[in-house]
Amino acid sequence: MIYRRGAEVPLVPELDRHGLLALPVTAFFDQEEARPFNDGWVDARGHARASAEAVLAVLDARGLVVTDDVRARVRACRDVDVLGRWLARAATAPSGEAFVVGMG
Repeated sequence: MIYRRGAEVPLVPELDRHGLLALPVTAFFDQEEARPFNDGWVDARGHARASAEAVLAVLDARGLVVTDDVRARVRACRDVDVLGRWLARAATAPSGEAFVVGMG
């Protein structure tokens, strides 16, 4: 996550006992300046998150019902190839149950 100047950076809950729940950002990078430091993982994670939400949006648009556990599994997946297969399955599955079976 990239924080802008003036934003507060959340810290671990244990520090709250000492009044340090968040500290102001004193240094910042814009997205282009930060890119060499993230090795593409920020972009990859964003792509995976968007792909997961696309799978769920297609399921919802088609009226296919899946459990909260299945939704959590889709959102937790970071493999864009798997998410691509699930997206195709969400678009073609005859039912929510068939989608789940096709997830593997």
